[in-house]
Amino acid sequence: MPHLGAQTNQETTSSPTNSSTLGFVNAPYSPDELAQLLRDFRTNGYCILPDVFTIPTVAPFRRRVLAAATAASPTQQNAGSVRLQLPSSAPELIEPIRAPRIRSMLAAALTPEISPSQPTDVYPKPQATPVERTADLHHHPAGSNFHRPFVQVFETSFVINDSHAAENWHRDRYNEGEERGELSGFAASGAGDDIYHHPASVHLAMYFQDMEEALAPTQIVPGSHRDMSLYPTTVVAAKGHQQASQCPIKSFVIRAQDCVVWDQRCWHRRAPFSPRFAGDMRLLAIYGFNTIQQYPHWPATEMEMPLALAHAWANAESPEDAAYWGGKWTARSILAALVQLPPGKLERIKAELAQLTTPD
Repeated sequence: MPHLGAQTNQETTSSPTNSSTLGFVNAPYSPDELAQLLRDFRTNGYCILPDVFTIPTVAPFRRRVLAAATAASPTQQNAGSVRLQLPSSAPELIEPIRAPRIRSMLAAALTPEISPSQPTDVYPKPQATPVERTADLHHHPAGSNFHRPFVQVFETSFVINDSHAAENWHRDRYNEGEERGELSGFAASGAGDDIYHHPASVHLAMYFQDMEEALAPTQIVPGSHRDMSLYPTTVVAAKGHQQASQCPIKSFVIRAQDCVVWDQRCWHRRAPFSPRFAGDMRLLAIYGFNTIQQYPHWPATEMEMPLALAHAWANAESPEDAAYWGGKWTARSILAALVQLPPGKLERIKAELAQLTTPD
């Protein structure tokens, strides 16, 4: 039986434009495959997206990333280890998340919120099977009355180093009603109710090589996003607790063409790194995603920032104000990026702006 989403048909893959361009598998996951990915994600706090990239293109892309990072930044020594930084302007920074299979399940992983295209629409459809209901969250085939939120990238990071030490166990987000850093109620709280609470954000990881335990894969405590009695023993010992739970630990030992999506509420860390040869580097690409609620019956202008809001954003005097009025990105950073666009694209944007600001 072929692997989930196995690359068995050349027509399902994208053709790279040059030898180091990352190729994507364009064939979508089936509704059954997507349903299983969601079940894994909600149960364990993570799922493996198989066959996201075309196999022959992964290793050349990894070499390209390492070359770009090495050329762009001087070697940084930190406690005896080497750290490299991929510049923010590097196209490699976002190239992997153009993959169609990455985008296919993120909205449903993040939130169940869907808005009907008509006020009379209801969800779920009474006659729909569980698989059809799951498929509606992903594909919205012709005739579907439902709309998923938009997914937004909020983090892009390439971690490139040769540090041998394991990372400390940590979580990037906490559960509803849980005080940051508190462990006193964990053992008693258990799995809590049976209601599944969707994450506010998720992380996506990829290594661009076949992983093994010695190569410092990310390790996770499965189910710790839902069951607060699951936590690493080292964390409890550090807090002075005498009775530590014995929890399972899973390493992301995935193939070069695969990715992992995980819930940021799960306990996780980087495993120890044992390079196979001198100069070998650990490379991990991490992307963060959250959602933006949209309604399909809104006019197109709802995707345009009102002028008063834009002025407040541009005049923001603190990071808190900038985020409040305009989201994660500051107005200054967006303008700085726009002026670096190729002349043709920049002139088109200028012309559109002129039309918006010209009185009727």
